[in-house]
Amino acid sequence: MILLLDSDKEGFNYCLRDSNKTVKQGTEQNINYLKGKLNTLNKTYEILTVGYLVQDCGRSVRQPVSELNSSLLENVEKDMRFGPSRDLPMKKVVNLGNMIFGNSRHLIFCGSAFYLNMPLSAIAYAIPSEDPQGVFMRSGRNGVIHEWASNKLTAIDGSKAGKCISIFLSERTDVVALKNGKPVTTTHGFSDLDGIMSQTGCGSIDTSIVLQMLSCGYSVELIYQVLSEESGFKSFLDKKLRLVDLITSKDENLILAKDILFYQIIKAIGSCCAILEGVDSIIFIGEDKEIMRDWAYVLLRQLEFLGLKMCNNNIDYQGLMTAADSPIQAHYFNFDKWSVLASLLKKAPFLKKHAALGKETNMF
Repeated sequence: MILLLDSDKEGFNYCLRDSNKTVKQGTEQNINYLKGKLNTLNKTYEILTVGYLVQDCGRSVRQPVSELNSSLLENVEKDMRFGPSRDLPMKKVVNLGNMIFGNSRHLIFCGSAFYLNMPLSAIAYAIPSEDPQGVFMRSGRNGVIHEWASNKLTAIDGSKAGKCISIFLSERTDVVALKNGKPVTTTHGFSDLDGIMSQTGCGSIDTSIVLQMLSCGYSVELIYQVLSEESGFKSFLDKKLRLVDLITSKDENLILAKDILFYQIIKAIGSCCAILEGVDSIIFIGEDKEIMRDWAYVLLRQLEFLGLKMCNNNIDYQGLMTAADSPIQAHYFNFDKWSVLASLLKKAPFLKKHAALGKETNMF
């Protein structure tokens, strides 16, 4: 069996899979609860492979799936960006997983590897640095998701995969421009604070706001907390909201939040169109098919000036959202994180070289 692990603002997520189906999955609020759950799974099932999803591996991990060892983990830690990002708890999860599943194989899924070959003009910042190829660079996230969507589009209609814009609709929405399946720009920046506003994150802001907060007596730690934990959707209603909750809410306090989010996504799509010098297809990716698909239609209507032809809301089995004769196609792909991660294991070429699982003691 395969055990997949991830962490986010809601807690520590796990999924146990056998072949093509999920056996158990859930979320634990703290690392001790997760430890208890993993110990139970270890006693009950034979788990051969443990996979960890880490969004930002810096420039250390260059493949979407890699064998996890001590040197790789050390390099990932060095590359992690400023502040207590979602990936820092993953170190605890990795250590815990290795301790409990010592005889299993350990792999890392890297969300940022997809972006490593983007043009330097798209990832560099105009900031003095002794290492212009290193520290201050745009990283990208959710590469596993966007690559999966691009491959899915290519399988449906390769002629429309040349100039593609991929939009992942989630609590941390991001937009990526793809040329022949390769990313050329992304809304995500140096850290999770950048890009489109999120569930609790401010998104792209004027950097002088940080300096103003410093001059008002805010500590660096408090500034990071405000911008990463108290901003975004939460700043309008003072509580965490899922994207589904935000776009379906009738609360008047959230009208501006929805307008800002809509504006930022449309602005990002327009920017991608300019970078690509046109667009053949637009992909929307979401984890709640009905609600997210309907909101994707709302976004598409704002883009009719590009020449795309809308169809009714009866989406077909390929997720097509535009008319058959539309010069620009739009698709909605329903996304299941655990299924996609499991499918990556089957496709990773290095896995075929190993007939049996090896054990490396004291890995971490």
